[in-house]
Amino acid sequence: PPPPSTQSSTTSSTSTSTHTSTIPDDDAPPTLFYTITNPLQHSDTTTDLQTQTTHAIDDELIRLYGDTVHRNLGTHLHADIDDDGMWYSLWFHLVSYNHPLFRPPQSKLGRDIVKTLSDEFQGVRDRKWNSERALLFPIMILRKPHRKLTSQEIKHRLRFRLDQWKKGDFIALASDTVNEAFYFSHSNSPTIDMDDKIQVFNTLVYHGKLREALRFLTNDHDENILLQPSTIDSKTGKPVIDVLKSKHPPLRIPDIQNNEYKLDDFEYVPQPLALQITENDVKNMAPQLHGSGGPTS
Repeated sequence: PPPPSTQSSTTSSTSTSTHTSTIPDDDAPPTLFYTITNPLQHSDTTTDLQTQTTHAIDDELIRLYGDTVHRNLGTHLHADIDDDGMWYSLWFHLVSYNHPLFRPPQSKLGRDIVKTLSDEFQGVRDRKWNSERALLFPIMILRKPHRKLTSQEIKHRLRFRLDQWKKGDFIALASDTVNEAFYFSHSNSPTIDMDDKIQVFNTLVYHGKLREALRFLTNDHDENILLQPSTIDSKTGKPVIDVLKSKHPPLRIPDIQNNEYKLDDFEYVPQPLALQITENDVKNMAPQLHGSGGPTS
């Protein structure tokens, strides 16, 4: 072994090099989107809970997890975004249609469209507006009209609609898009036999494509939609809407005060680490998202 003086010198040198080394760029931590420690610390959470009656089971869930089941759609929460209600209304009306879109042209105009879309999503991250605005941008700008256009007409249309967007004429763009979608859905509606409709719907559900299945049901074919709410169900003799409601009863609140589904008592509750959502998490999960039953973007 080296003499004590040499060993001490070696240790000191190693310690110094460790503290002065820099982290390579490749090993830098990913961008942190947000951190969640306690849901009740968010103002929207407490505001939302004030709109519903709190039961004993809610108190238990809050004690364990910091939050409970919110028995509403959450559409009344705006996260301090003033015009969120308007954008949610536009989104709700637009996503119920199928929207064929133009591809952005390989030109300055196309780059301008992509840049504007990027700015819209950046505005969501900066909390200037909510996601409905960014999600509606491609639909309202790139939506194909019901008639065929020349290449020059397409570019003129896209430039005009992009300019209108930048001027803030959102409601007019949305109204025009809805009119185009409504006309397109009625002018291109094929006549489909009832048995074929059922077969298509069953196939889509079997493959897990619930969004496509529901859109197929609610598409305006020549025979209208598959089943109207007032249509009488052949098995039960009741209106379809009543049958569906019977299959989705109201949420049941467990009565834990009478030992019904009472949560176990523990000596202590483990303290979880804060939930961190990083840029890499979003990149890994985004390609795996497919869609769900109901209006989605």
